[in-house]
Parts: sequence; structure tokens; C-alpha cells
Amino acid sequence: MQKSLIMCLALGLAGCSSLRDKSMHLSPGLTKKETLEIVGAPELRSFMGSTEVWQYTGFIDFQHCTYLTLWFQGGLLDSLTTTQKETSDSCQSQLQPIHLNSAQ
Repeated sequence: MQKSLIMCLALGLAGCSSLRDKSMHLSPGLTKKETLEIVGAPELRSFMGSTEVWQYTGFIDFQHCTYLTLWFQGGLLDSLTTTQKETSDSCQSQLQPIHLNSAQ
């Protein structure tokens, strides 16, 4: 039991640092397919017209999460933002969808 818990924690930590590491390989002009190959499928996805937003979350430690938001214009990566937040809950529960009609 304890060995399984340690394995799960190790995988969780590896996945988080992996998100930060993967984001360093992103650059403007990547296609959605190229981006998927680097960071995988988003946890949340929004689009309006030719604007699309992908959102990811990762675990830093027991009190902090990292959030990655990718913005696409016309199918190409245009920009990204990363945020770190303190949380007492799960990282996913703090992920808020972006409503493009209010963002533009």
C-alpha cells in the first residue's frame, strides 16, 4: 500500500514538472498538431471563430499549482501564459474556463 502511494506521488510530481518542461518547447507559430505532440490534450478547450484556447494544470507541491494557457489564432500557437497559485484544493478544481465572448 505504502509503495503504491509513493509511486503515485512520484508520477504526479513527474507529470507536473513535465508540464513546465514541455512548455519551454513551445514557440509562436506551432500548429495545433505540433503543440499536441509536445504537451498533449488540454484539460479545457474553448474557441470562438479562429481563436482557440487550451488550458492545462499541473501540481507543483501540496499547496501550489501551475496553470498553462495556450492561445491559437488561425490554427497556429500565438501566445501562452503560465500562472502559479496557492491552493488548498485540487489543481483541476481551480481551473476556470475562459469565455472568449468576454475576453475579446
